Amino acid sequence: MKEAWKKILLLLLILAYVAAVVALYLPDFQQTVHAPTLPRETDDKGGRVSPVPVVASGEWNTYHGDAALTGVASASFPELLRVVWVAPAGAPVEQPPVISGGRIFVVSTRPEVLAFGLDGQPFWRRVLTASEDFTDNAETMYVDAPPAVFAGSVFTGTDTGLVTALRADTGEPFWHAQLDSPINGTVNYDRDTNALLVLEQDTGALVRLDVTTGTVRWRSETVDRADGSPSVGDGIAVYGSCAAALHGISLDTGVKRHELSIEGGGGQVAGGVALVGGYAYAGCRDGRIMCADLGKDAFVWLKPVSELEVFSTPAVKDDWVLVTSLDGMLHALDRTTGEPRWRHELGGEPGSPVIVGDKVVIASEDTLFLVSLQSGKRLWEMRMAGFISDPAVTPNLIVVGCEDGTVIALGPDISKN
Repeated sequence: MKEAWKKILLLLLILAYVAAVVALYLPDFQQTVHAPTLPRETDDKGGRVSPVPVVASGEWNTYHGDAALTGVASASFPELLRVVWVAPAGAPVEQPPVISGGRIFVVSTRPEVLAFGLDGQPFWRRVLTASEDFTDNAETMYVDAPPAVFAGSVFTGTDTGLVTALRADTGEPFWHAQLDSPINGTVNYDRDTNALLVLEQDTGALVRLDVTTGTVRWRSETVDRADGSPSVGDGIAVYGSCAAALHGISLDTGVKRHELSIEGGGGQVAGGVALVGGYAYAGCRDGRIMCADLGKDAFVWLKPVSELEVFSTPAVKDDWVLVTSLDGMLHALDRTTGEPRWRHELGGEPGSPVIVGDKVVIASEDTLFLVSLQSGKRLWEMRMAGFISDPAVTPNLIVVGCEDGTVIALGPDISKN
């Protein structure tokens, strides 16, 4: 009898071991988890989960919204948000999501590109590889550039200089383009000229690729190291560099049309440049933010806002300019004069702000904030499970990537608004 019990016990132990192993190695790309175990902002006072709002589609083509990197969303949110869904990505998502055609695209540190619906359900995933047949191991590549989605394709750039175009609907690869320098800024696209632009980090040369084949059309002259992203508009691409200057390049020819040196020392630009109506807005290493009139090749104003670096991309709307500095501050300036309107301490090292109606959405380390655009008052905040990316915004969703390997979507908290 004892022997029989021993056999049964042994069998149970074996079954438990097998179940544990299977659970450990199950694919991590499971279905989206709703009502996640984050701060319980989804429950109303009666203990019920408030209903999910109807989600509308929207475009968020680059890490800062549009090709001009203006950081403005065509949306409006109340003062209280809740988590709508959490989707697993299988690895940390450090770069901001992008959105097009009702789908959300993220790139993980695996490196892998993943597509989700606006409801958080997965569509496809594609490991990035360096071979022409898209089959080799990609463990040595790192995607330090935010993804972009334009013209039906998702574009990525890596620290090895590899640019990849994937079909946005299926994830199937279109082409590879191998450049001679790491890529740190977003790939960008101009619809009027059909120009696909990539900025070489080491040299500061701007490269135009054929959007359908990846063939190099032209390469501008080198300037200096360029860690930021090019903005696009009115037939030019504008970016900053470690040469302490803003550079404007013709999209047709690759010839330099603008060169504005930033005097006074510390004028290195490592963030993106927002381009609005012929004016360029950027921050620099010595804590200044600038407005440049490209038509006159002159600065309208340069204003110090911090003793630390301003490496975020400004958000520009109407008479407002919003930017963050590495001392944890969010700054609001008058667009015409550059004079400060208010500043708000977020703490940590905040990313690039986004203007959403009468509010500012901003991520700093592991926390997402809503701040009043008019007053600078903090309206709402939520701490996540690890560092989060800058937000992507649709009419009804704010989406961030997370260090814990998830993608998190937030929307209006109907129960409390």
